Amino acid sequence: MYIARMNHKTGQTQSLEEHLQYVGTQAKRYAAFFDTTSFTEIAARLHDIGKMSDAFQQYIQNPNGKRGSVQHALPGASLVFQTRNQQSRQYLMTMLLANVIAGHHRGLYNQTVTFLQLLNANVDALHNIAKEEVQHIIQTFDQTIPSWMLEMMERWEKDYLMLLMESNFESMNVSPSEKVYLETFTRMALSAVVDADWSDAARFQKNELQEENESIPPSFKDFQVRYHTHLSSLRTPTERSEMLSRLQQQCEEKGKERNPSVELVLPTGERVIIVMGAVCVMKPRVSGTLYKYISCIA
Repeated sequence: MYIARMNHKTGQTQSLEEHLQYVGTQAKRYAAFFDTTSFTEIAARLHDIGKMSDAFQQYIQNPNGKRGSVQHALPGASLVFQTRNQQSRQYLMTMLLANVIAGHHRGLYNQTVTFLQLLNANVDALHNIAKEEVQHIIQTFDQTIPSWMLEMMERWEKDYLMLLMESNFESMNVSPSEKVYLETFTRMALSAVVDADWSDAARFQKNELQEENESIPPSFKDFQVRYHTHLSSLRTPTERSEMLSRLQQQCEEKGKERNPSVELVLPTGERVIIVMGAVCVMKPRVSGTLYKYISCIA
């Protein structure tokens, strides 16, 4: 059995199979409002496939193992990228899928030559262990992609690789609406995977792995009610107004920096709304994020 998580104080473990299945199911539910393909579900079911490596299994069972000392996200993304490229000609879609997997802890990577080189790194050891599992999960992916999306991706891919090498994406002959669609779709898929992963982490920490604990994605109205209830419990109206003004000013100042970086720690299910709100505040620095600043979205 491959282990996904382990509590060394109690000896409790969670199998990788159970973890990936739960996260896949939850992410699919979260993504039902925007993803008609199996993109998000597949990314979720493969997000921790890198944990099948011998190095990670040794690390997770070592009570003195240093957190983060063994990578699993990027090696797993590399395996998925290389395996799917042998099965499908949808190169850009494969790269975006790998980006979501690679970025489920650190945020999305900029889609550059450097990232492409990382995806093509040698992962033979993991390949020998996990390739069949990856092939099984992704084998029907193309069948879920609607014809209009396939047509759009084919038009993108005519110039994509060449312009990727030249870092000259502005020359791509595609509509602004298509750029915004792919940017938003990729970010939302990442958010669904991360929220589902955090939901499962909470189950593990509370020792609820055997219980039915599927959360319902909150609506924006639900968030507004909780947000304003929380604010009203903290400060007077004047103090709240001043606090919100300071927060907006800080966001705008951060957005003007050359390499802005913002870390948000929020309850599961609310990060999508908060992050998209932060994007609106920092919109001068977010234009064209698929090409230049995609890693600013955690």
